[in-house]
Amino acid sequence: MGRKNNDGRQEQELLWLLKHEVPVVMFYLDNLINTCLKFALNKASNKFKLSCTSSTSTVEALRGNALLHQDTLCSMEMFIKPNKTVATIKASFRSDKQWKLQQIQDSYNHIREVSRVLETMKHCHAPCTPDAVVSTLDSIIKHLTRCQSRLMLPCQLSLSSLIGSGFTKMFAPPLPGDTLMNSYVIEDRLVVTHYTVQQAHLNASLNANKGGKLNHNPVAGRALFHDVGSIMEYSGARYEVSTANKAECVIPVLTNLLQTASSALVQCQSLKDKFMKLSWPLYC
Repeated sequence: MGRKNNDGRQEQELLWLLKHEVPVVMFYLDNLINTCLKFALNKASNKFKLSCTSSTSTVEALRGNALLHQDTLCSMEMFIKPNKTVATIKASFRSDKQWKLQQIQDSYNHIREVSRVLETMKHCHAPCTPDAVVSTLDSIIKHLTRCQSRLMLPCQLSLSSLIGSGFTKMFAPPLPGDTLMNSYVIEDRLVVTHYTVQQAHLNASLNANKGGKLNHNPVAGRALFHDVGSIMEYSGARYEVSTANKAECVIPVLTNLLQTASSALVQCQSLKDKFMKLSWPLYC
């Protein structure tokens, strides 16, 4: 008798969740996601100032401006001064070039998938059951998590992979041959990195151990930012980073996107937990 009463209470709680809380949460999510998408789509091209955040010299080695439209860098102007003895280099995107920020595009694609899932549920004529709700929440949580990860975990690259990269070739006049550049998004910031490299000295690539034998320092692996002294191999020779500089700026639409994904995740996980704490033998 006690178990039947308990099952009855659980069934009543499930029915209450289905009737009252699920519609409220789904309405909240739908409004939140669509507002985020409208905010991004309605934004015209915006010009952002890239400020130096890491420099190997006492000068502002890297700064510039970027014109961003949704997920595309329409233009960029950079001022590069690796050290005090080198004159400032001014380089801009070639007039026929634009740079797609795949991270932003992928993140918004996941948000659009969330909107699609919510729209499908809204027009679904089948009875709303606990397992259907949990399945929907799992799908939404998956896309929201991937949206966050795409912005918060950019691909790490090796130094050698930056040689001849498409981003470096975007600029006119052409950058010096000893220059490596990269751009990526991390969280809500656009980051541009700049390196100059030189042939590695013997003592930079070889170390004498106590036994008198020579050991090669490990070649720099994949990273978001490579420090001065990092070693790479190219065409049978070793090179080391002599200057390493970074500039960045905050992109407000990405701030909004991450806040939206975070708020939506909290609501989804909370609702899912309520269902998972109950059993629904009549519905499974």
